[in-house]
Amino acid sequence: MQVLVIGDDAAMRSLIELMRSNRHHITVQSHGCPPPAPPFYPLILLQADELSDQAANLCRKIRQTHPYTTLIAVLDHINAQHLQTLLNCGVNDYLLRTAPPTEQKLRLKVIEHNLQRRPLTTTANPLAKLGNRPGPSNSNVNLKSTALSQFPYLASHHLRQTLIQIRKQLNTLLAEPRHVPLEPSTTAYLNQIIDRANMMQQMLSDVLIDTQSHLQNPLLQPPITHQDYVILDHTFTIQEYSNGVQRYAEDDTTIQEGIDIRDSFPEVAGLELILAEILNYRHEGYEISGIARFSETEFPLYFDLYISVYPHKRTIGYPAKLIILLNNATERMLFQQRLIQSANEAQLLLKKLATAKNYITQIINSMADALVVTTKSGVIKTINAATQKLFGYEDYELINQPISKLVDDQNFLGNLAQGQLKFQAEVICRQRNGQVLYVSFSCGVIETEDDTQDFVCVGRDVTKQKKAEAQIKALNVSLQQRTIELENVNDELESFSRTVSHDLRTPISHIEFFNQMLREEYGDVLNEEGQDYLVQIQNSCGRMRQLIHDLLQLSRSTRMELTLATVDLSTLAQQISAELTMNAPDRQVTFILEPNLTVQGNESLLRIALENLFNNAWKYTSKRSQSQIQFGQCRDPDIYSQRQISAQVPIFFVQDDGAGFDMSYADKLFHTFARLHSQSEFEGTGIGLTIVQRILERHGGKIWAKGVVGEGATFYFTITPAIEILNAEATLRS
Repeated sequence: MQVLVIGDDAAMRSLIELMRSNRHHITVQSHGCPPPAPPFYPLILLQADELSDQAANLCRKIRQTHPYTTLIAVLDHINAQHLQTLLNCGVNDYLLRTAPPTEQKLRLKVIEHNLQRRPLTTTANPLAKLGNRPGPSNSNVNLKSTALSQFPYLASHHLRQTLIQIRKQLNTLLAEPRHVPLEPSTTAYLNQIIDRANMMQQMLSDVLIDTQSHLQNPLLQPPITHQDYVILDHTFTIQEYSNGVQRYAEDDTTIQEGIDIRDSFPEVAGLELILAEILNYRHEGYEISGIARFSETEFPLYFDLYISVYPHKRTIGYPAKLIILLNNATERMLFQQRLIQSANEAQLLLKKLATAKNYITQIINSMADALVVTTKSGVIKTINAATQKLFGYEDYELINQPISKLVDDQNFLGNLAQGQLKFQAEVICRQRNGQVLYVSFSCGVIETEDDTQDFVCVGRDVTKQKKAEAQIKALNVSLQQRTIELENVNDELESFSRTVSHDLRTPISHIEFFNQMLREEYGDVLNEEGQDYLVQIQNSCGRMRQLIHDLLQLSRSTRMELTLATVDLSTLAQQISAELTMNAPDRQVTFILEPNLTVQGNESLLRIALENLFNNAWKYTSKRSQSQIQFGQCRDPDIYSQRQISAQVPIFFVQDDGAGFDMSYADKLFHTFARLHSQSEFEGTGIGLTIVQRILERHGGKIWAKGVVGEGATFYFTITPAIEILNAEATLRS
């Protein structure tokens, strides 16, 4: 068959290839070319994605040159206004370019079948037998007929897709493993649903082919030779009617001339104002679709009623009358009812399926153990919520992925590949974050509907048990070996600290040197802002040097060997206070130091601790013109009671009257790098109090603080007797 395709070659390529596969001879022409001239093309496909005057004019010209051809509009989507305009311009039907190839093939098959049945001439007006009386406009007939022919095609497509999805979900549901097996009655019921879905799918396919061969566009069928009608005057009295009108009237009325149409057709009652508008040519027409007549002895009758003016144009000497056209719509309405019933049944099946699937899903997801179902090749098909929680993956990240994404045990994977899984197996697995897990799997084999095998693995995390076993084995290692390892580590850390200290201090010294050179040689060239930059560089180097010093002290406080001796804390306090006073002679600070406070401990470490506490007090009293720092032993019984400390354990304190702090932030004081004041207000690294805490903990002691904003702070600390220090040190080393 000769087929003309008008449009973009690339956009229409799929339809062109489909037509060529049906052995049609295709001629392609662009929109810009003039309308095709004879020879006769039985079928013309016109790309009409967007409505435009050019497309409408082209349709009219094609219809003029090819009055008997079948003109098909190819659209991206259905738009009623667009389609109405195309039908008015001579288009017979339409195709969706975006539809799947299978649907396009079916539509083209129906169009080709109609071409074989269509005569080469048509009657312009189906009311020609009525003496050229006007009927409904050709565009309305085209639109209704086209929509009617498309309805079973669209509805059956969506219903078939729904049924296919139902079958797929039901088969998956029956194949899924479950902790609690389905009852035999439930399985049988689900199989009945699958059989019913198969039957409905086949029925829809049969109905589609059947209705497409009967419900056709009137322009594609042989000309209509008869249509029932009733002609009324302005009082709605019957003037003339066709023989078949009686069957559309109410059962208890008789159609005859001179009676009011509303007696036999009560649907017209209430439309008087609209009918008057039609008689005065102010309204084109009125239509009522799907009117039903029911009888106790016969099947229901459905029909469409269309009212228009007669004659169609004002004619002098011919008063306007109303003509009612009656079309039998029983076949269409029954088909629509069958489709609606099928859709309702499909919806009911889908609801029951969703309920059953949800019930089984709840059972699987309520399992505390991880469930993994794989194919024989090791591809994951199903997991439960416990699996997601255990391994840290979402379900979509594991489905259709190899089980090796979870399992690192090569023996297990090898057995799985060979289909030789053990019933019980402890397997090395890995979480999403890389953490290794030990999972004890119980494995089994199930048969699938396509006669293949799936593997079901139910696993429980036994990592804690495995770690406990490993810890028990580690405890059997000799103390001598552990001591050697610790000594080696300490030596390496000490070497590392010295290296880092040297490597960091050297570039800082270089920066300070060149900064000083820049100030001395080019200071007079720099403006005030440049001078400030040099000061900022110098201050930053100082803070960096202090930070290195504090970090080294922190490292030494935990690694330095703890040798015990009698340490005079009062003497250490006097030395530290003298150094602070000498470094800042302009400050007015009074030191109150209690004498003869001695403990058992490491003098070097305790000196570092006191230095940090005194430096802390010195720094936070710097804003006061006169301040006081006190060191002594606490003898307040309330302090001992609040902290639950034995009266035999001395409590020492360092107190100042400086800036103080908010007690709600007291828990942050001893965190590394934690500071309660800004750098611009009080300089510091945030490490000093952490060093103090580490040293006192090595001495078996504790430290805590109390403060009031603007009124100062007091740091309390304890140092336990010598035997308790040794026990604490032994605990730390172990």
